[in-house]
Amino acid sequence: MDFVKGFIRKIKQDEYSMPHGPVISTPYSNYGVLAYKIWKSPTAFKKAILRCITDLFPENPLAAGIGDKEADMESYLYAGISPERCFMLDDKGNVCITATSESFVGYAGVGKQIKILFPEIQATALNEITDVSSQNKIAES
Repeated sequence: MDFVKGFIRKIKQDEYSMPHGPVISTPYSNYGVLAYKIWKSPTAFKKAILRCITDLFPENPLAAGIGDKEADMESYLYAGISPERCFMLDDKGNVCITATSESFVGYAGVGKQIKILFPEIQATALNEITDVSSQNKIAES
């Protein structure tokens, strides 16, 4: 996981980079993931993982989905992510909001719209999410 976080931190476009935040990975072994993707489907696998995550919280904690395949968008919508927050990346680094077909050139383009796309979370809502997360950790101990 440290490798993935390090890789994400190194992704840069001009002076822009990915924001810090949690990185969610599968709890399954590489073999288990490969077997699931071969015998079932990548979409079914991603849907199952996202559903496991959303079931941990009283409200959907997933703010957005970013992917490069239609299957990614299908999975994000299934997980309850708003279509306006499902972003498709193309091979040139352009980002498109799938619901509106509005596109941006790279992270810089998305950055200019960030306050519109992701309004600020009120402190009370953020505290509730933190409290639920802490309770889940305590329950697992």
